[in-house]
Amino acid sequence: MANFFDKLSDALTATGKDVAQKTKDVTETAKLTVEINSRKNLIENKYRELGKAYYEVHSDNPEFPQVEEIAEAFAQIRALEAQIADIKGETRCASCGAVIGKEAKFCASCGAPTGFTETVPPEPETME
Repeated sequence: MANFFDKLSDALTATGKDVAQKTKDVTETAKLTVEINSRKNLIENKYRELGKAYYEVHSDNPEFPQVEEIAEAFAQIRALEAQIADIKGETRCASCGAVIGKEAKFCASCGAPTGFTETVPPEPETME
């Protein structure tokens, strides 16, 4: 009977060691996978930065159709932002680009005149 318990003890010890090693392997693999994904994200960010830098340098001389597509998307964004500004009753200062009310006479940010002139309705004529 002692032989049975010795074999069982040896088997349980070996299994425990295997489980511990597999757990260690899984943990190490997970750490390495996280590190790999971190490096992949870094590469993707650098690709984006490189593409943006290329676009900024070559936006006036498009070699690739993506340059023109980006320019079109920027134009669409400006048009949509203008619609939002209209809804909100806002405009942009021609001097500094700050958002100001459509009826503002001066920019609150830079002080530049906006060109808005208040239209005053004519006073009703009085009968004398």
